[in-house]
Amino acid sequence: MTALKGAALKQFLEDPAPGVVCALVYGPEQGLVAERARMIAKAVAEDLDDPWRSVTLSDQDASDAAKLTDEAAAQSFLGGRRAIRVRSAGPQLAGAVTSLLTAAEAGTLQGAGLVVIEAGDLKKTSALRKVCEKSTAAAAIPCYAEGGRDAMAAIRRQLADEDLTIGDEALMLLSVALGESRGLLRQEVEKLILYKGTRAQRQSTEEVTPEDVRDCLAEVAQDDAGAALAAFSGRTAPLSDILFGAEELGTSPVTLLRQAQNRVLRLLPAAKAIQSGDNAAGAMRKMKPPVFFKEEAETKRQLERWTAGGLEAALTKLYEAEAATKITGAPARLIAERALFEIARGSGR
Repeated sequence: MTALKGAALKQFLEDPAPGVVCALVYGPEQGLVAERARMIAKAVAEDLDDPWRSVTLSDQDASDAAKLTDEAAAQSFLGGRRAIRVRSAGPQLAGAVTSLLTAAEAGTLQGAGLVVIEAGDLKKTSALRKVCEKSTAAAAIPCYAEGGRDAMAAIRRQLADEDLTIGDEALMLLSVALGESRGLLRQEVEKLILYKGTRAQRQSTEEVTPEDVRDCLAEVAQDDAGAALAAFSGRTAPLSDILFGAEELGTSPVTLLRQAQNRVLRLLPAAKAIQSGDNAAGAMRKMKPPVFFKEEAETKRQLERWTAGGLEAALTKLYEAEAATKITGAPARLIAERALFEIARGSGR
């Protein structure tokens, strides 16, 4: 169907229509793409860590028409609709998605699981976008940068879910410091929630103050230090020491992978600015939140080494590694460390 907007989009995010078997979420605002795709998958499967209800396919597996259609048709062992997630999808998915939608429209697809695809900024001529926009069994959801008012409303909603309020001064301070990237905003609001305590940890509603925001923002620049910083700088020897220390401290493998994902999301807008003609120093000055002064030299080197395409490929690798920790049965720490070392060895390529 044509791109969903307004009330139709809100309704679909909360309750995907059962006749829709594929949701394509795409656009330049990758934080919003990830958030909306997760909302759709969660609305279908409730618990995304339940292997009977939720599965993540690699781009390669999803490009196999038979495999994609079989996954969409498979019944959950315990009942309920399944979510089949495809993250950082490429154009090669168009053929498999066409086969899936053809089967759905012909009424031969049983099970009616929902395939949720996360993609980049697709042009109108994209075969993947065109097939989803034309099919009655698909939903196409574009994600573009939102205005400041939308970003502030999203912050309030996220805090309200944990019985937290925020005043205008604190809200303005947070939104100005972080910009309008939905992915970055969500990550930093989650840190604010942990700082104030979740709803289960508190006895009453509390307000996030400007002082709370300043305290959390002071730590932002150091949040992706360590393993992620070493990996994207290609420093394998320090990375080995950092990973050993992380294991000693009990840092989870998924946490390491998500810190690396956050690093990509921090670097990617600046890398795209360089691709458009800016230099590394100029692009770095536009990063939100500002780069911690002790990390300026290393961040500049990373932007000189990594292209936007290389960062997107690294993000795909990290997403696939996180999925593998949940579904393959292989040791999660080994999977995470291998992905980080592969990124470190391929730094700048």
